[in-house]
Amino acid sequence: MPPRVLLIATCAALSALAIGVILLRRARAQQQRFRHEERIADALGAVHLAARAHLPEAVSEIQRREAMAAIEVTASDAVVAIRQEIAREAPASPMVVPAEMPR
Repeated sequence: MPPRVLLIATCAALSALAIGVILLRRARAQQQRFRHEERIADALGAVHLAARAHLPEAVSEIQRREAMAAIEVTASDAVVAIRQEIAREAPASPMVVPAEMPR
């Protein structure tokens, strides 16, 4: 992949990740309870919107596919980060005994 396209794809993915973080913080600040999948879908939607907005029309279809594949990898990392954030927010249920605790 040409360095310019890779740079554009990386910038788009980082922009989308920042948008996902902003969406999470906004939801937390307003005490809204989104379902987990909606939060993830919002972040992934932001990744795709940012990618389309930043990829120039002049790139070839192959370069566009390569850039989108790179963005998908970053999106997967973003989903993992969002799921970890959601897990930190979720209150521990008193009925669930973690596996590492002695009984």
